[in-house]
Amino acid sequence: HFGAQLGAACWAEFKLKRLDEAMAQELNQRLNERWDAIAARIKAISLPAAQLEEVLLRAGAPTTPQDLGWESEFYDGAVRHAREIRNRYTFLDLAADSGVL
Repeated sequence: HFGAQLGAACWAEFKLKRLDEAMAQELNQRLNERWDAIAARIKAISLPAAQLEEVLLRAGAPTTPQDLGWESEFYDGAVRHAREIRNRYTFLDLAADSGVL
C-alpha cells in the first residue's frame, strides 16, 4: 500500500519495533507496572474529544474525514497503516498489538 520504494523504507523503520513473544511479555509487564503513571501523564496533556471538536469547529476546521473529502475506507486505511512509517512505539501500535485497532 506504500509502493515498492516507500514500502521498503517503511518496513525498515517498522521492523525495529516489531515485538516477538519475549518483547511483548516485557512490554505487558512494564505497562502493568506503570499504567497508572502513564495514564496520568496522558490525561495531563489530553483534551476531551468534545472539547477538541468544539475548538476545531469554532476555528472553521474540518473535524471528520468527510469534511476533508476523504472516503471512510481511505481514512480507515490511513489510520490502520500510519504506525508502519515510524520506528517509535505509539498508541496506534498499542491498539494494534492489543487487537483493538
